[in-house]
Amino acid sequence: MLWSTLAFYLADQFGLGSTVAGLMGLLGITGVLFAPYIGRLVDRTSPRRTVGMGITFSVLAFVAFWALGHWVMGLIVGIVLLDLGTQFGQVSNQAIVQSLSRTSGSRNNSVFMFSYFMGGALGTFFATWAWGRFGWNGVCAVAAVFLIVSLVGHLVWREPRKLSARVSGTHRPQ
Repeated sequence: MLWSTLAFYLADQFGLGSTVAGLMGLLGITGVLFAPYIGRLVDRTSPRRTVGMGITFSVLAFVAFWALGHWVMGLIVGIVLLDLGTQFGQVSNQAIVQSLSRTSGSRNNSVFMFSYFMGGALGTFFATWAWGRFGWNGVCAVAAVFLIVSLVGHLVWREPRKLSARVSGTHRPQ
């Protein structure tokens, strides 16, 4: 949702162009730098816990966008938090997908990536719709709805049994 509307917001709020929005994408290095640590945390605890952490970072990001987004530094803080939240979710969900089956890992990953990109497309659609009707506050409100849906899903669905057993130590990965 952020990336599909950031250029609009930067132009509207600060008179800045899409080049600045693209440069802000370089903040994505945060996720790259933290990915190994997140992976180790997933292995030590559980993907369920780290998915929850990802949701928390994403919520904090959109709170920052909404409350502090009228300053460029507020946007930067939000982007770093959002990138960390996305990375936590991506690494954790990949661990879950890979644990489901050794023989159908490629198919499971294909379904995961398809779902991931469909979520991104839906987010882009609703974010640009919200921008056109309600501006930045609308984008943040739509993000809140998506985050609430993800939180409800996180609270309702549990980890696959195989993964729970691996993390709790009853089954050692090979």
